[in-house]
This record gives sequence, C-alpha cells and structure tokens, in this order.
Amino acid sequence: MRARIVASVGAGNVVNLVGPLGVGKSRILAGLDGAVVVDMSQRYAPSRLRRALSAGVGVVVADSVDSPRAVAATAQAVGRAGIAVVVVSRRRLWSWDGWTAGDVVTVEVEPRSDADIDALAVGCQVADPARRDLVVRLAMGIPLLAEAACRALHAGSPVDTAGPVADRLSRVVLDRLAREQPDGHRWQRALNLLAAVGPGDDELLAAPPEVFETLAGLSVVTRTELGLGVSEPYRTVLDLAHRWRRPLEHRSALTVAASHGRRLLGVTRDQHRRARLVVQGLFLTDEPLVRDAVFPPVRRPMSVEHAAPGDGDTVERLTRRWVRYRGLDLGGTDRILGLLLEQAPEAFLLARDPEGHPIGIATAVPIREATIASVEPLLQQHTATLLTGPPGVLIASAYCEQPDGHAALLRRMITLGVQYGRVVVRTPHLHYQRLVAALGFTHHGTPRDDVYRCGRPPEIYSHDFTPETLPGWLEALSRATPGPGAVARQLGDLVGEAFDQLHDPEALARSPLLAFEHTPSARRLRDWLRHAAETLAASGSPAEAEAGQILVLYHLRRAPAHHVVARQLHLTRSTYFRRRQQGLRTVTGWFRAAVVESAGTV
Repeated sequence: MRARIVASVGAGNVVNLVGPLGVGKSRILAGLDGAVVVDMSQRYAPSRLRRALSAGVGVVVADSVDSPRAVAATAQAVGRAGIAVVVVSRRRLWSWDGWTAGDVVTVEVEPRSDADIDALAVGCQVADPARRDLVVRLAMGIPLLAEAACRALHAGSPVDTAGPVADRLSRVVLDRLAREQPDGHRWQRALNLLAAVGPGDDELLAAPPEVFETLAGLSVVTRTELGLGVSEPYRTVLDLAHRWRRPLEHRSALTVAASHGRRLLGVTRDQHRRARLVVQGLFLTDEPLVRDAVFPPVRRPMSVEHAAPGDGDTVERLTRRWVRYRGLDLGGTDRILGLLLEQAPEAFLLARDPEGHPIGIATAVPIREATIASVEPLLQQHTATLLTGPPGVLIASAYCEQPDGHAALLRRMITLGVQYGRVVVRTPHLHYQRLVAALGFTHHGTPRDDVYRCGRPPEIYSHDFTPETLPGWLEALSRATPGPGAVARQLGDLVGEAFDQLHDPEALARSPLLAFEHTPSARRLRDWLRHAAETLAASGSPAEAEAGQILVLYHLRRAPAHHVVARQLHLTRSTYFRRRQQGLRTVTGWFRAAVVESAGTV
C-alpha cells in the first residue's frame, strides 16, 4: 500500500488516502520514508501544514482531514503550494463543498479480512476462540474496533453477550467522530437513535434542523431513500451499546420509529418506497429470528436482480450447488428447474457481490395461469386455494453461503411480496418455517409428495402483502410476544435452533432456553448441548449412537453439509434424516427432564 501511495504522488497532484474510521490509514503512512505528517485535527495544524509545504522536502501528509475546518485549511494550503501532498480522510475529498484544490488521485483502504482480525486478536493475547469470534464479529475488518474489543475482554467484559464489549467500542467511535464535529451533546444522542432504528428522516429525529445536517456530515452516516443511516460496523456497535446501557429507551425508540413508519406506509402511493418501508418495519419489530436472518450486519452491500436471458449456465450451476448443499434429489430438482426455465425464467433471482460475481440464487415464481405447470408440482393439492385472492409469488428456494448475500435475497423476496400482493413459501427447512411463522404467515399444510426428496416434509405458508393489510400486519408483529406456554410447545424446535447456533454466541445468548435454571447463560447452554450430543454418540444402541454422531459431526464439528455426514457414516439420505430427528427428540427429552428436575414442569 505504501508503494502504491508513493507511485501515485506526482508533481502538483493530491493523493487522497481514503478509508473508514479506524481502518488503519495513519498506520500505513507511519513508516513512509521522509514523510512530514501534520495532524489537521490539532489547533495550529494549518500553519504547520503551510510551513511543511513551503519547505518542499520529502512527502507531506495532511492527516485527519475529516472536518469542514480541516478540509478548508488543507485546500487553501495545497492550492497555494502547487506541489504533491498526501491527504488522509474518511470521506473522499471531492465530497466536501470546500474542496477545490487540483487533481486528486484516490487510493482506497479496505477493511481487513476476518482472518487478519483474528490474527490481531491472537497478537493481543486473546486466545479463547469464543472471545476471538466476538472480536471478529464486532470489528468487521476495522483494526481500531478489534483492539478496543480485546481491551474490553481483558478488562473482564463477558463474552456471552456483546453489549458490554460494544459499549467500550462505542466510546472509541464517538471520541473519533468528535474530531469531525466537536460539539457532540446533540448529534451523539441523534446518532444513537439512528443506529437503533435504522434509516430515519428529520421528522423522526425530532431535533433542531441543524442536527440533521450535522449528522449528514459525519463520515459514518449515509443518505438513504428513507433518510439518514449509519454504516456498518458502527451501526451495530452503537446499537448494541445503546441496547445494553439504556434498554427501555432503546425499546421506546423502536416503538416510536415503527409507529412513524406505519403512518408513512398509510400515505405512500409509490410501490417501491412502500416496499422499503415494509422492510424497515420488519427490522423495527426487533424479532430475533427476523433480525438474524434478514438483517445481519453487512460488510459489503450485495445486489439482487432477476436472472438475465444469458444467465442460464449460472442459474444451473448455483442450483446444483444448492442441491449438494441441502442434500436434495438431483433428478427431481432438474425436472423443476427445466419447467421454470421454460415457463417462468423471470423466477430466478441472483445475488451478486460488489464485484458482480454471482454468489447466491433464489426462486420466486409468479403464481398465475401461465406458470401452473411449474407451480403445481410444488404446491400440489394447495394450488387451487393459493390461486385465489391477490396475485402472488411462490418462494421455493433461497441459497447463498454468505449471510449478507442470503439476507439480501430474503429482503428482495419481501419487496416482491409488496409488488405481487402475496407471498407463498414452500420449505422443508425448520429455520425457514420458524421464520415465516414469526412473521405471522398462514400455515396451509404439507404437499402430498416431496419432489426434492430432502428427507423432511415441506410445509406451505402464505401471507397477503396488499397496501390495506400492511400497516396492521406490522403493528401486530411489533406487539407480538410469546404466550405463557410457548416455550413448552416449541421446546423441540428451540433445541434444534440452539444446535444450529452452537458456534454463534450472540445468537445463542438470545435463546429462550436461557430461561431455565440448568442453562442460565449461552456458555452453559452450549456446554449442555455439547455434553448431550457426545453422551448420545457413546450410546450402546447403534441407532442412538448414529443419531449422536450426526449431532456431533454436523453441529459440534461443523461439517459443511448433511450429505457429507451421511456419506461419512455410510447412511442413506432417508436414514440420515430419520436418525438426526431421533437425536434431536432424544436430546429434547433430556432437556425436558432436566427442567422438570430443576424447576417443576414444562
């Protein structure tokens, strides 16, 4: 990176080293030979910069050019000097109204990889894998945040919940942002609100107009279709800290923002904006299942578009990856794929990374007379019922191994629901079934035949997304709370979900299973499940031992896919899934017995 900067420095031009807060721009330049560095956040920096430029020796670096005052002073000094200079900033120089000085060569500093951050945590003597995972998740490639997280852990912050660690990180972020806007008593409160509720307009902030403009000028804030939003990972850090420090205020902020969004939804005629408001409304329900699946922290924005006519090979390749990933029957999948490519080619959605590479696929089939031949094999006896009412779209698959790409596919499906007026979901997977149930979808039952032969019967759900129903639906979701018997009725599902979250301490920390005396924390729950799986794997019964081995290999040792474990244990697909369900039922029974022993009954 230093060599690239030196190569970019030419007579009379400006090299703008740009990157987000805490990414390590100043460190990159620290070892630059012969560099004269002037910190433009300091009081007498403008005069020092002018003297350094007039001396004309070595490379002059104007660091921390992140406030209107620093930008104006740097532009004035550089314009007069007419020589090369490196300007370090969090925003591109040409985004500032006060920048008018010369040619600019922009060099971007990207966040570090997760592997780099993990190595940084090791260098900071954080040896425990769970603690390093927390550092990696919160930092999202930003070394400054990683180091602050390590210090928080060394100071005794618990690893089972991210709030205490995030609180320390939020102090670091706000201190750095104070260099951009020193008077922080108003904008800091407004920034915390934006981090909690997502994009917000001036009316939602309910602050003096100058606060909105101040926020818009911060490097971590972006302008979105629904107002100002906080970029990641700073949004997540500020949100977790606010949720931990002031939980009632945080909940109140979500409630006020949700009400504001529903009022906007009631008067919005533009379908695209209505879809955006619905997605934002789901975020504000704060339902953990929805947050984890649909709104994970996003490092890089992913795009989702309908497959183009020339994308047939990509569709087939990603579909086959989905088949292998889920352990599906290739013949049945190929028959459905052929029908869709022939009758509803627009049904395929492709998720692409920022470089445009396809990384995920989903099928969203418009339900109409012209697509009956491809819809009927999936809905079977429910087809006639789901053809009545508003037009709909059938969601039959969603595959992307990157969580942010998968979430982008799910958000696009929600916007398609607003476009078509109804969403129908067909899924055999417990995670998706719990997700649509949490969203209040209507359950229609199971088709007679599982065309994909995945070993678990698919379930069919639907929900209307008409303009008349949307505000009331979002309001009902925001009020929804589990009934007193919910944990008892769903205990098997919750145990399965906890196994799925075994290596995600933050998600595991939100499990309702923590309400029981023998699993009061995420760590205790993880240890209990691990012991249960290993005990079952050591059973003298061959069938029980196979069931336990499946739980150990797939959940504890993180095998890449079900079919890999089935092959390793020499089991057919149907036997594999039958044994896995047997294992989950057995462990659920043990959990229920432990609850009865410690607290009465479930």
